[in-house]
Amino acid sequence: MHRKGTYMSTILKGAPVVAAMNEANAARCVALREKGVVPTLAVVRVGERPDDLSYEKGVMARCAKVGVEVKQFLLPADAAQEELLGVIACINADPSIHGCLLFRPLPKQFDDCAIRAALAPEKDIDGITDGSLAGVFTNTDLGYAPCTAQACMEILKYYNVPLSGKRAAVVGRSLVVGKPAAMMLDRENATVTLCNSRTQNLPEVCKQADIVVVAMGKAEYCLPENSKHFRHNSLFLGGSTRKAIEEGRGDFTPVFFSEIPELFRTNLHPNVVLLHLSAPDEHGYCSFGVSCDYTKPAAECADLLIAQINPKMPRTMGDSFIHVSKLDYIVEQETDLIELAPPHIGDVERAIGENIASLVKDGDCLQLGIGAIPDAVLLFLKDKKDLGIHSEMFSDGVVELVEAGVITNARKNIHKGKSVATFLMGTRRLYDYVDNNPEVAMMPVDYVNDPRVICQNDNLVSINSCVQVDLMGQVVSTCVGLRQISGVGGQVDFVRGANMSRGGRTIMAMPSTAAKGTISKIVPLIDEGAAVTTSRYDVNYVVTEYGIAQLKGKTLRERARELIKIAHPDFREGLIKVYEERFHAKF
Repeated sequence: MHRKGTYMSTILKGAPVVAAMNEANAARCVALREKGVVPTLAVVRVGERPDDLSYEKGVMARCAKVGVEVKQFLLPADAAQEELLGVIACINADPSIHGCLLFRPLPKQFDDCAIRAALAPEKDIDGITDGSLAGVFTNTDLGYAPCTAQACMEILKYYNVPLSGKRAAVVGRSLVVGKPAAMMLDRENATVTLCNSRTQNLPEVCKQADIVVVAMGKAEYCLPENSKHFRHNSLFLGGSTRKAIEEGRGDFTPVFFSEIPELFRTNLHPNVVLLHLSAPDEHGYCSFGVSCDYTKPAAECADLLIAQINPKMPRTMGDSFIHVSKLDYIVEQETDLIELAPPHIGDVERAIGENIASLVKDGDCLQLGIGAIPDAVLLFLKDKKDLGIHSEMFSDGVVELVEAGVITNARKNIHKGKSVATFLMGTRRLYDYVDNNPEVAMMPVDYVNDPRVICQNDNLVSINSCVQVDLMGQVVSTCVGLRQISGVGGQVDFVRGANMSRGGRTIMAMPSTAAKGTISKIVPLIDEGAAVTTSRYDVNYVVTEYGIAQLKGKTLRERARELIKIAHPDFREGLIKVYEERFHAKF
């Protein structure tokens, strides 16, 4: 919550507000216990979603800190609606339970409206019931206000920000933040403008306001019901956006990862960019943290910058900083970073990892990706020496090899002694490792993924995953037939950089089959409608759990033989038949 104007702006920090509230709540709990009342919160969780488990752990810790007891009501993910309604009825009727926290979203079999309606407003601490919202809109004590809106008011109150007669702009009109916050500000005699997607001259409205509340929630813009408001243009597909593209509610723009910044500078100019930054240092510089990639270039050419300042975002080094004076609006919010749990490494992945590791030599510089195969490779590199990292990303496995002295970056030609990346994804262990670490350099993707930069490191080994390879060595990594499942990312950038590097090697890795062993990933021809990601002219090594096929410099006939040798045994006979018909020769 921040307004940038012609005078010095003030960041209203949430941490001291939380500390003061914790102290006050702890004192209230002591007073209640002296009267024989044990403050008790019911936590209701259906299933075991990782984000719910993480949030639940934090809730229990915070409750213990102030002296609130917690009763857990846990149901399996396939529970019936009647079971959950029964739990809520028991909570409503139990006078020893003073509040209820229901984890949402609920599984699809539940009627969310019916569940919310069943919870008594006086126990609805999250402000999700119609009764609680009615209390906000009628200025009564029925239920509780939604907690984010209430948090905004508590911050303003703590800092003694005058509200009466002030102009307030609330951006967003959801029932979670926007509308409740607007009503609560109106109650304090502020003059409120409730803004939405149709508000004209939104930047000017915000600049004229004394107080700006920016409401940000989950990105549900790709849901069918929101298609009349948003049309998503994806530069790299993921699980949350894939369906929108398939159903015609969104678009996909093919582009190399390294070229996205230039796209923003030219024909995809960003009007507004939302940033997730570290806290500013003593000089006022915030770090882009775990995601420098095209975020920093986008920030440098956008019309308006809105930043979440998060104390939990690591302060990464390199070309990864922006000064607070460049930010138009700031929202300070301490939230846990998304964590990528270490993947399961099975026998197939271990075999692939061991095969790839046999191609890595002491002093090599590595580019790795996300997933079980790159992590499996790292398991078999512990006997190597002086490895380097120049990669679009890396994860927890790199930290282990750094600590073991395997990765030193000592033999790199450029950025000697530093692991270079453009984004990071892993667990808190990784984020703690990179925080203020001068041995890690985060840089924009148009530098890190530029083949002309990549090739300056000798012995650059590029390791990438794919979904299909045909007998000519053409690699498909982004689609299954006409179905787009991903984007090119940095695969082609690093393949070309590695091929230009002195002593460089490119490796394409994949399990030999898909769909539980029913489909071969090595095929006579790529699927109809599929797009080639990496051409046969660029591919060198292809690796499966059955071995290594080296293709560079080999004829089409020789390539086909090499690839059939590493195909799954169940499919080799059919591939050999195609080989003999195509090349008029016995296998």
